[in-house]
Amino acid sequence: MFKLIQGDAPDFSKFPAFRYNGKRGKLINTIPIGFDIETTNVDALETAFMYIWQCCIADSVYIGRTWDDFFDFLHWLRQPAMLPPDKGYIHIFIHNMAFEMAFLLPQFVKRNMLKRVFAKAEWQPIEVEITGGIVFRDTMALTNMSLASLAKNYTKTQKLVYIDEETGEKISDLDYSIPRNSKTVLTARELSYCINDVVILSEYAQQLHAEYTMHRRRIPLTSTGIVRQYVKEQIPPNRRYAVQQHIASLFPETVEQYNYTMRWLFRGGFTHAQTAICGDILYNVSSFDFTSAYPSIMIHEAFPATPFEIVQNPTKSKIDSLIDAGRAVLVMVDFYGIKATCAHVVESKHKIIDYEHAIFENGRLYKAAHIRVLLTDVDYQIYHDFYTWDRCEIVSAKTAHKKRLPDYLFNAVLEFYKGKKELKAQVKAAEAAGVDASDIKKLLQKVKGMLNSCYGMTVSHLNFDEIIYDADGWHEVDGESYDVLKQQQFLSPYWGIYVTAYCRRNILAAMKYYNENAAYSDTDSIKLIGNDFSFFDAYNARVRALNEDICRRRGLPVEIYGDLGLFDNEGVYSRFKAWGAKRYVYEKDGNIEAVIAGLPKSVTKAYAKDNGNDALFDFFRPGMSFEDADKNRHVYHSEPVSAIVEGEEMHELGCCYITASSFKMTVEQLFISQICERKELKH
Repeated sequence: MFKLIQGDAPDFSKFPAFRYNGKRGKLINTIPIGFDIETTNVDALETAFMYIWQCCIADSVYIGRTWDDFFDFLHWLRQPAMLPPDKGYIHIFIHNMAFEMAFLLPQFVKRNMLKRVFAKAEWQPIEVEITGGIVFRDTMALTNMSLASLAKNYTKTQKLVYIDEETGEKISDLDYSIPRNSKTVLTARELSYCINDVVILSEYAQQLHAEYTMHRRRIPLTSTGIVRQYVKEQIPPNRRYAVQQHIASLFPETVEQYNYTMRWLFRGGFTHAQTAICGDILYNVSSFDFTSAYPSIMIHEAFPATPFEIVQNPTKSKIDSLIDAGRAVLVMVDFYGIKATCAHVVESKHKIIDYEHAIFENGRLYKAAHIRVLLTDVDYQIYHDFYTWDRCEIVSAKTAHKKRLPDYLFNAVLEFYKGKKELKAQVKAAEAAGVDASDIKKLLQKVKGMLNSCYGMTVSHLNFDEIIYDADGWHEVDGESYDVLKQQQFLSPYWGIYVTAYCRRNILAAMKYYNENAAYSDTDSIKLIGNDFSFFDAYNARVRALNEDICRRRGLPVEIYGDLGLFDNEGVYSRFKAWGAKRYVYEKDGNIEAVIAGLPKSVTKAYAKDNGNDALFDFFRPGMSFEDADKNRHVYHSEPVSAIVEGEEMHELGCCYITASSFKMTVEQLFISQICERKELKH
């Protein structure tokens, strides 16, 4: 049986229920509940088994050791004496729900309790509803944080760790290498670890109910959904239908055109290491950060604001005229005899529709006999800055008028940026005064996330297929039609496409200006060799003038928005070494940092601590490997599994096995040859 191990039995009468979205919305109870499980691995079979679950209801913590215990608990929870049906649905919050649901979903199906699953992909549910009005929600999808980070930013209770007296390292109180079964006696410290995890979730749930449910608003499913809900609420109710009709016209006409546009026109941030510097240790490298890059572009630039119209008989001169007139242009171009003109290669292989006799440097185009690409007017101009060609042919083109973003989005960006700026100032003032700034920092983290989500929601793809789970496992079914979905939107997909295009233009302008002295760029930052900062000085002067003009016209405070979108000098790296995009190591003020895709920073920090900074710079080369990369590998089982664990026969109807993974940095031989060739040309 389940049992209460902390606090008193909860008084459900203290937690009222509210209907979100008026009279027709669901009745949601505000009792804050967090749930978690702990599992033991059987490595030989790559399987896992639950040996304890814990659930926090307000201040009361319950545990059980079997799934039967858990379903008894759910039955107890929804019996009329505890929580009558007229008290509404209850939400149970889980962090990284994909893990728990690998075990629970087949249990729900077996008991004929599963009603609905909403998932981002197979094995990735973010909302699960079962009989009895119980809805499980994923807090990781809502925060994009680890549980430790969620606790740090939102709750009083923290993840439980203790300090090893010999090493001084923080260590979890659960040693996952120890085999455990449903009868294993846990120590007080181990139980405390389990308790803290669900208390954190209950405290966070209480905040969510206070912010949303009690104000008759539905708790969003994702971090982007929080901002999506806020922005949509900025549209006056009597204007929403008209706005949605207009936005529907700012979508490609058919689903085929939509998929084609998102596949070939959308390009993300520009992340690139200059080929010729790869493998070299560079000294005295300055780092410049394009502050609030995407939000600033959403304020500074104009975006497609009318339906795109076909340009009849498009020619290069006609396209150039449209661009010069400030029009948005989508153009499909055939380039013949195209070749990069400077130290940097910019076009991704994955965004070239067709090519012949092409040479790519680490996935970016150096030259080709022929390519076909789909470009915005912004990327079309970038091509002129970074490539030369024998001839080009305009295959097709569309054009639209540009305007500033609508007020409901434009003002939201300004509001969140203002909040971020003011909270940063409050943190600085509190720390200078020796006052605890932890609560302000938590709020700052939240506002920063909302600011970033203003861009994130503009690049969310429409989902035409619904991922469901039932007795047949995971599979796709047809969702809403394209025509229905686009009628429900209030953001055009072209806005996100142009935000990234403008950002690339700004970053690449600096890369071209400094050419061989520009070592590396990563979406909103540049690593620069030398002490010539004239480009950034001139750029910042133009942006300050633009900000002042916007503030004057809109009656905004210059002290808040005057520095929006500037390049900020983050200081000098004494040493810097790169081996391509998202693969670099640097030393600053004696401290070493590594950004290596697929490898947590903790691994390289530990290596440098044990062996020294010089050793890490030397070790950072093709073939560098770590047996334990401090990163998990997940193996999902959709069929029943069994094993003997410490003498007990344990069973699961489905599970998720997690184990540490290894890491090895590989560099293609072709790219190594190209690095050598570029170095020879450079010298």
